[in-house]
Amino acid sequence: MAPVDPRDQPLADWNAVADSVGYPELARRARIEATVPATVRLDARGRAARVEVSSASAIHVMLRDAAEDGLKSAVYEPAQRGTNPFAGDVDVVVIFRSRLCGTPVRF
Repeated sequence: MAPVDPRDQPLADWNAVADSVGYPELARRARIEATVPATVRLDARGRAARVEVSSASAIHVMLRDAAEDGLKSAVYEPAQRGTNPFAGDVDVVVIFRSRLCGTPVRF
């Protein structure tokens, strides 16, 4: 297996990605919390072609759906080899905590 060049990794404005993942108000008021792991498959243009969110039973469906919807709508920059963009996966962990202020996303 060839070594991975860090320049081959997808990039993003992670603040913008965090902004696209909203904490559902009902879940926040009910203090429903979760850590939602996901894998985002990016196409060569940096668009989310597929989002696979953990289906663990401990994750409330409302937060799982919010993570999936937000990650699908986020804008990414595709990975590149030289000047050639290509499709790739990025692993993301979305953290919903009612006591946190600010962004609910960790990468």
